[in-house]
Amino acid sequence: MGVVHEGAEGRTDLLIGPAFRRARSDAADAFLASLLPSGVPGIALAAVGGYGRHELCPGSDLDVVLLHDTALSPAAVAEIAEKIWYPVWDSGAKLDHSVRTVDEARELALTDLAVAAGLLDARLVAGDVELVEGIRAQVFADWRREAPRRLADLREEYAGRLKRHGELAYRLEGDLKEARGGLRDSTMLRFISASWLVDVPHGAPERARGFLLDVRDALHGVSGRALDRLLLQEQDAVAAALREAGVLQNLDGASADGSEQASAVGTESCVTERPGTEIYVADADLLMRRVAEAAGTIAYAADAAWRQVDAALMARNPTRQPVRHPLADGVVEQDGEVYLARAAAPARDPILVLRAAAATAESGLSFAPNTLRRLAEESAPVPRPWPRPAREAFAWLLGSGPGLIPAWEALDRSGALHALLPEWRRIRSLPQRNSLHIHTVDRHSLEAVVAAAALTRRVDRPDLLLFAALLHDIGKGLRGDHSEVGAAVTRELAPELGFGPADVAILTGLVRHHLLLPDLATRRDPDDPATVETLLTALAELPCPRLEALRLLRALSEADSRATGPAAWNPWRAGLYHDLSVRAEAALLGFDPPAAEPSDPARSAELAARCRAEPDGLVVELEDEQTVSVATADRIGLLASVAGVLALRRLTIRAATTETVDGIAIQRWLVTADWSAALEARLRDDLRAALAGTLDVAGRLAARDAGERRTRLVAPPSVAVLPAASASATVLEVRAHDAPGLLHRATAALAATGVSVRSARISTLGAEAVDVFYVVDAAGAPLSGPEAERVAAVVARVL
Repeated sequence: MGVVHEGAEGRTDLLIGPAFRRARSDAADAFLASLLPSGVPGIALAAVGGYGRHELCPGSDLDVVLLHDTALSPAAVAEIAEKIWYPVWDSGAKLDHSVRTVDEARELALTDLAVAAGLLDARLVAGDVELVEGIRAQVFADWRREAPRRLADLREEYAGRLKRHGELAYRLEGDLKEARGGLRDSTMLRFISASWLVDVPHGAPERARGFLLDVRDALHGVSGRALDRLLLQEQDAVAAALREAGVLQNLDGASADGSEQASAVGTESCVTERPGTEIYVADADLLMRRVAEAAGTIAYAADAAWRQVDAALMARNPTRQPVRHPLADGVVEQDGEVYLARAAAPARDPILVLRAAAATAESGLSFAPNTLRRLAEESAPVPRPWPRPAREAFAWLLGSGPGLIPAWEALDRSGALHALLPEWRRIRSLPQRNSLHIHTVDRHSLEAVVAAAALTRRVDRPDLLLFAALLHDIGKGLRGDHSEVGAAVTRELAPELGFGPADVAILTGLVRHHLLLPDLATRRDPDDPATVETLLTALAELPCPRLEALRLLRALSEADSRATGPAAWNPWRAGLYHDLSVRAEAALLGFDPPAAEPSDPARSAELAARCRAEPDGLVVELEDEQTVSVATADRIGLLASVAGVLALRRLTIRAATTETVDGIAIQRWLVTADWSAALEARLRDDLRAALAGTLDVAGRLAARDAGERRTRLVAPPSVAVLPAASASATVLEVRAHDAPGLLHRATAALAATGVSVRSARISTLGAEAVDVFYVVDAAGAPLSGPEAERVAAVVARVL
């Protein structure tokens, strides 16, 4: 029992599916029943929770309650309990157990939601059947009698899980059990139904639950652990196991809820949206799309159930009179839901669906189920190119803020969205193999639109910003650079949405260059004229004033980064975006550019002066709780020494900049650490020893790493020479999975070649390091082409 490693990656003996879950439960029943002494009246062992539902996955706990009547003495009950618990523990099974009388169990269930939920699924394993049937009947009766209170508790727990775990349908590493749309929500539907207040959707949500349980079986089996979070490194093995078990094949051409989706062929699936746009989806991506579909089905059913609960509770008020309030032309609100006006006719008004969606999103309400059905089934198609009222209503929807996401998802689930924007289907539930992102492509795009809606006051054309945010990743899922491919898709799609040639060119340029400003801001030297010139050259492609193009691109870049996740948006990155944008704006207006951020000329001069005054010529200090400043005489290998010392002290480097002031190197390191005065002193001592040659940084790091086992299935590092990135230096870009000592190894390799690092931009984005070095030769000149390639090859070999 317990966590059972039933197979390994590539094996066919993984036990996946409802028959195996039932078999595990039956085996557990037999094992536990053999431990309960026979012939003892007034005692019973009950399975509760998932075990009670016969849903044991390989790593599931055994949730049991030992029930007894009051005739048994505490000593007798304790003796019986020990005869059960100790053999279970000895077997290696994970046991969640309790011992209670029927009255105690009932009283606790009245106040503890988890206890009540478990007992609603209670069943007899062994012993007195009347005890188990009695407590189950009482808990059900209490649950129904106090349905309004218990459902309020259940909804509060549901909201808390959503806040903690997010939505399974849109998470790249979602929790199969706890996230919205996961197994806990599916169980919640059973509890809502048990109230007898409303019925809940069946069929598709139940099939979706079965699929998620199959995925959980495979996840436990291939990992050998009781994992519920579908981690990136497990997804390939889980997908392979499900294919071998016939689960993915069984879903060919249909999602977990029965809706049409990609067809699995071999180890890839091919989706064709239109001729020439074939998309090949690997097994792991197909798996994640299926998980997203199943989670969406469950989440949608949960939303519908809660709306029914609200309606049922409001209907209990005999004095309530329904009142309709207008929201838009043909759209009204009643009892917290959006309805079509009595005279509204979707078949004669093709733009009604857009107005209804925009009004729903802006008001923060939900569509009434019948409204969605009518809009999906009766709406006349919006003519292409879209007329201006259609485009304006769509822009209204996109600019509605956070309410956009639930309204958009409702349109998507109902099928109404496909008629409006068939291109969306390609990125629907599309995973992203990128450590920076936390959401699927479709949800990331919507989050970017929400973020852009908060920035519309910064630009002259908010509609273009919103549409660009929606389409910026539309090229993902197609072969090629998604920015270039997305620009081509936008060039075709934007005219169909009613935009004129100039606006089409602006949207196309924004999609093509949506990564340019972040790349330049975080990976290029802002003092190098080539950095700003590269940005201005791209802005010239947009047929609008370059100042407005700059504002659009900056707002789009910020919205995209905010939507990506915390690794892509933080105060440091915000400062870099701002600095580069201000420099570009100054160049456009003919002003001198300001000093580079985060450089502070006065602070740099102060550090340089203090360095000259120190007997050992070294300054190491903490500027704030995350920034380490270092000042000392510049020399080849200095960057490697500082990086190595920080790595030795296990400080995680998030970012760094370096500059030289009259021969003094000024370095600022953004680190993650529990800072103390003692650590500051140790850093100073270590760096002094490293610079004097008495501390073997490389040897110490190598010895430490040899004793730390690391297994990472990641892409190999890349080291590239970036031509034309600077006129005064050779620019090398290093990309690698982040690891302790990585920066030290890279900079030590550079020092070994004899080149000098004039400046550097160090950044860690999620699990990936992207470090850019501006290097020059002994004469201070850029390296020749062959020499640059040689240096890059040396660094690549070291990494």
